[in-house]
Amino acid sequence: MRPSDKYTSHSRNGAWYVCALLILLAGLIPHVLEPLKGNLIDYETYVGAKKVYINGGNPYAQPYMVKTLVKDELHPNPYLYPPPFLDFFSMLTPFDDYTNKLIWVGASYLALCIALFLWAQIFIRSGVAWGRGKVFALIAFLGVSFEAAFAGALEGQVHTFLLLLLTLVIYSTSLKQNLIAGLFILAGTFLKVSPVILLGAAAIRKQFRVILFCIIGLALLLGAHLAIGNTSLWIAFFKQIGGQYDGFYDGNKFQGNFAPEQAIFLILDNGADSLIRAGIRIVLVILLCLISFLCYRRKTSSAACYGIFVCFMVFFTPVVWHHHFALYLIPIFIILEHALRQPGDKRIKTIVNTGICYFLFSKLALFAHMAAAMGGAEVLAVAIVLPVFASAYLVSELMKIVELPSDDSINHSTP
Repeated sequence: MRPSDKYTSHSRNGAWYVCALLILLAGLIPHVLEPLKGNLIDYETYVGAKKVYINGGNPYAQPYMVKTLVKDELHPNPYLYPPPFLDFFSMLTPFDDYTNKLIWVGASYLALCIALFLWAQIFIRSGVAWGRGKVFALIAFLGVSFEAAFAGALEGQVHTFLLLLLTLVIYSTSLKQNLIAGLFILAGTFLKVSPVILLGAAAIRKQFRVILFCIIGLALLLGAHLAIGNTSLWIAFFKQIGGQYDGFYDGNKFQGNFAPEQAIFLILDNGADSLIRAGIRIVLVILLCLISFLCYRRKTSSAACYGIFVCFMVFFTPVVWHHHFALYLIPIFIILEHALRQPGDKRIKTIVNTGICYFLFSKLALFAHMAAAMGGAEVLAVAIVLPVFASAYLVSELMKIVELPSDDSINHSTP
């Protein structure tokens, strides 16, 4: 390469880096302004639970009255996170209300940015034939434009922190740092219990150090928490999340819940049948076991296995809000990274289909509200069940990604 060509290449790379930085800075502006509105529903719930927790009370005893995002009216919102989450939240919010909001929302957006940086590193390490700057710009654009993740960060939702932790799990396993990966699963479990399901992905790939470290750490930290007298809090917590399975249904109105049983309830106009909820969870467990067996036999890559379990993790809970789909950046990025290294026609087809799924998950709330405005339980039920079909496509694509022991890149494909 001639010196002039090398200089031109560096200049173009630098321009893409600047583009990526401008995208992230543009996304930062609303996060500075959002705390001024004072309507961060989950944040206000965390504050209420923190006050009760610090005073030695039970933060799960009653819901907290907070203002909704749309209307200036009070709405009951229960606290649904493990007791250690309040320790994490209290550590980040020791100041006055506005400063605490600014720190919390800023930390949420920072978590999103770090996760995007790590995904750019994963793309580059795996051999995507683009310049580093162009990769950073692409990942920054896709992350900030993904409404489920961006809005979640803007509202101070915990799922942006989970996105970072689960990204760190995949990044650590790609570097063969399984003990560190176990630490990040453990941290995710103490923010929200559901990430413990990822141990199943570690079992498929025989990452026993991940499982062992996570279980030992979980036992030690839980034991320490119980030793200081928080047994009753943990009992109250499990009762609280068990109560979620009573559902969330209000006739033909769309309440923002994308759990698959909601579509059935809309058609039957009956949200009281716990057998339907139990049946759907049983079907999900059977499907996950079958897919896990197939992944084990096919030697599906480590990253793809984690991506599959993330998809199931979101739908195992009976209440699935739009910001929960922020975690779907993980399977989407895994598929996209793999597709960018495939030959022409196959690559284009995968990228187009994955792009459709990306757009659907990003604008899911908009589609559902449009369907609700059109009227009719059937139309709304179709809108709610769309992410199930999109998830099925993502899982099917992830199952095709096979890891070859002779190569160190994150995803691989059979010839």
